[in-house]
Amino acid sequence: MICKERLPRVARFPFILVLILTPSFTFANDTVNFTCIMNMKNHLRCFWSITNLNKNAVYSADITCQNSHQILSCSQIVEKDAVECNGHVTQEDFILKVNISLPTLSYRIRKTFHTGDIVKPEPPDNIMISNNLTKLEINWTHSEENRFSENPICYKYELKINDEVVTLPDVQSSYIKQDVDVTRTYAIQVRVKQTMACGNSIYWSDWSSVRKVGPFENKYRVNPWAITVIALVLPMLLLAVLLLCKCQRLPKKLFPPIPGPSVNVQNLLDKDNYIQDLSSRCVHHDTEVVHTVEERNA
Repeated sequence: MICKERLPRVARFPFILVLILTPSFTFANDTVNFTCIMNMKNHLRCFWSITNLNKNAVYSADITCQNSHQILSCSQIVEKDAVECNGHVTQEDFILKVNISLPTLSYRIRKTFHTGDIVKPEPPDNIMISNNLTKLEINWTHSEENRFSENPICYKYELKINDEVVTLPDVQSSYIKQDVDVTRTYAIQVRVKQTMACGNSIYWSDWSSVRKVGPFENKYRVNPWAITVIALVLPMLLLAVLLLCKCQRLPKKLFPPIPGPSVNVQNLLDKDNYIQDLSSRCVHHDTEVVHTVEERNA
């Protein structure tokens, strides 16, 4: 395989899978799936699952291009049951060689990659958010580290607003969210990937740092008229309660009692000897009738 320093972006090389067998080789699994990702700083990360492979196998990997050769740093990730190798790539095309060794057999898998197909861009780093009544206007620009193209047609974006993910059309680098709840807080993130017009990479960038906006109004907003009424009425009510509690004569002045009899009349009514007990029995007595005769002279 001949590697070139600069190739047109439209050029693509098919994957080549070659097994080099040793005399003692016994092929047990031909479904090893390698994944390689390269960031914008040319850092290469390749990994594959070893779930169906021999647990005692020893793995190593290297990349070659023309006459250059680089051994990758490989480690086994136990919790993910996988192997990961890391290195640095400066060419557009390279060949990955993975060596799998056992005490009685060994084999090598070789695969060709084009960096334009495995590049993972950096997330946007310039996100601007403005609030217009019940709308959120969100704008951003692609990261300066994404050096593969300055043409906006090469970028496709996704927007995350809280738990809602919005996939935008190609080229679009702004978004307006309608019907915003002005009492809520919104967490906004953006990520990007290459479009098919500029590359075949399937990898999205990581989500950008979270930008939070809102709330724009207090959820428990009080009407100014209500504050004015409370400020005027409440002191009056407190003053009335204070007067009722502190001034004991005030209730008597407001609600005077019915006047009672004077002291002399009260004492007179309290004495028993002025009260006569009139019985209802009958009294029998003789009545004497006196007739007076007047004599007249003839």
